[in-house]
Amino acid sequence: MKNIKKPGGIILLGGKSKRMGTDKYLLPFFNLTLVERLIAELEKAVQEVILITNEPEKLNFLPHKKYPDHYTIPCALTGLHAGLKNSKCELNFVLACDLPLFDSRMIPYLTEQLSNATVAVPKTSKGFEALCAVYSKKNLAEIEKMFYEKNYAIHDLFDRIPTAVVAADKIEALTHRHVFFNMNTPAEYEEAQKIYGTLKKKS
Repeated sequence: MKNIKKPGGIILLGGKSKRMGTDKYLLPFFNLTLVERLIAELEKAVQEVILITNEPEKLNFLPHKKYPDHYTIPCALTGLHAGLKNSKCELNFVLACDLPLFDSRMIPYLTEQLSNATVAVPKTSKGFEALCAVYSKKNLAEIEKMFYEKNYAIHDLFDRIPTAVVAADKIEALTHRHVFFNMNTPAEYEEAQKIYGTLKKKS
């Protein structure tokens, strides 16, 4: 693998956890909160981690910089925009807080796939993993244009910018097969902990 510069790290902590009944990122995850687990994993492969949240008071126990959304539309594109706008890094790995089994080993690999693209995004059988991808700040103008057009579908962004689509199975081979596990319900929270416990025993 080439010697590539580490990107910045952005964790999006927005989105109401209606199905979970509480803030997902504050749930206990072994001896940490979930957000602490994600930060610790992310910090293995990025220059710095910033947090995008409209409720910074809930994260006073963390020293990381926290930034609110610029736009008020409740969608993933809003969090992505705020993250890229506030990051000091040209390239950034953007992560949603509902991916508890995320593995930082994917970050250098995704970054290397960029070449002339301005985003490297994994794609599973269910579609793009838009909030587990590497983005350039060069995409800000196009994102702002989408808000102007009232188009808030983050997946539409990939038709408008140079995109490197990365097959999910390549990421899974590099990390583990549960790396894109999405956690939205109490049952999924329980399952995520079981899987993580098994992964820890193997490592």
